[in-house]
Amino acid sequence: MAQIGSCRAPVELDEGWLILTHGVGAMRKYCIGAMLLDKADPTRVLGRSRVPLLSPSDAGREVMCPISFIPAAHWSMPGHLFMPYDIADSAVGFATVRPGALVESLD
Repeated sequence: MAQIGSCRAPVELDEGWLILTHGVGAMRKYCIGAMLLDKADPTRVLGRSRVPLLSPSDAGREVMCPISFIPAAHWSMPGHLFMPYDIADSAVGFATVRPGALVESLD
């Protein structure tokens, strides 16, 4: 990834601060990942996704604007994180994940 940023404010979990991230590579392909930070020392990364959790299909990138997969936000629902995201400037997708399962998948 050439650049990485937070999708929104961290989510506080028992395990630490969960941050959903967006990253963009040299070809302007946006992907979504996650990282877990230590509660007492948020500069310490406890785990992160090694592969994108979500990424655009090549078909979704065949538009005038190459930015084709941007997370809009995320928020907690009972037992789930819910995240809407932009697809090729023409549609909206929605993803959900259980925080515990996401934390377990981080290295």
